[in-house]
Amino acid sequence: MKLKMNDYYIGYKGIALDKFNVNMLNNLKLFMIRNINEIQKEASNFTSPSSYVDGTTLEEVKKQTIEFYKKYFSIHDINYPSEELYTREFIEQLSASKDSKEFYDKVSTILKPISPFALPIELIHGQPLVGVVEKKLVGVPGSFDNNRPIYFNCIKIGNQLCNLSSSCLTHEIAHTQTESNLGYTDDLLNKEIISIFLEKMSALESDSSGINLRKVEKIRSMDLIQRYLDLIQNPNITEIDLISNLTYIKSTLFANKLFDMYQFERKQKNRDIYIDDIQRLFDGSIKVEDIIRKNNITINNAQDLSVLQRHL
Repeated sequence: MKLKMNDYYIGYKGIALDKFNVNMLNNLKLFMIRNINEIQKEASNFTSPSSYVDGTTLEEVKKQTIEFYKKYFSIHDINYPSEELYTREFIEQLSASKDSKEFYDKVSTILKPISPFALPIELIHGQPLVGVVEKKLVGVPGSFDNNRPIYFNCIKIGNQLCNLSSSCLTHEIAHTQTESNLGYTDDLLNKEIISIFLEKMSALESDSSGINLRKVEKIRSMDLIQRYLDLIQNPNITEIDLISNLTYIKSTLFANKLFDMYQFERKQKNRDIYIDDIQRLFDGSIKVEDIIRKNNITINNAQDLSVLQRHL
């Protein structure tokens, strides 16, 4: 598929729409048809995430997230731009660049390394798992430089703060670690796999009763179902919505499969292998696809009946 908005996706090697599309979701489709009554019942009984609000503060959310990452990972600093990046004077300097190298060399002069935990956090309207890490890309029109600096502006999370919010922030911090490395994935559709996996892992760690994990699973399941229905029922879907839906559907299915494999490991030393691989991804020594291949995850086994039953 030729993208109309190719520049919008700059920063990723490609989007493998020829290798993943709605027609490859037959197992998901059959599962939903066979369990339509239960799914409709679950949807009607679905507790609005707004009811999860429990007085948790943003500082508590940050503290829980930092503790989770300190326990399992070594987090690297990220680039953060000074306000100079958006001044007219600096933009004029960028415009006078002779080539992309000079352009990005100038951008690099106003970046500073900071901990991702020091990124400004903005609260936006939305449920506990709504979030985004804002990464404004500065680029030369018509030019793409594989060595360009990656920088992050802020993290935005849903303002309905509760004990699930640290899972959301964990998700977004993971994006700062992976997306700092150009080429961390060969396919944009895979970009949410590790973030969703760590979102689930964080929920599992935060509550021994499993209640937090079940809530996270429910929100993710409702999101997956709605995105699938949007794909098959909306003939006028925009390119951005099409790619967003395919990204979250594929990433959620693959993350579910990977998380099941992690959770079913009884020995911590075996679970540590998954953690070590994600650390290597953060460090830029492997790609998301390496983790997928190592664990033999495919679109078919990610739609195994047992996987769909556990998560939907």
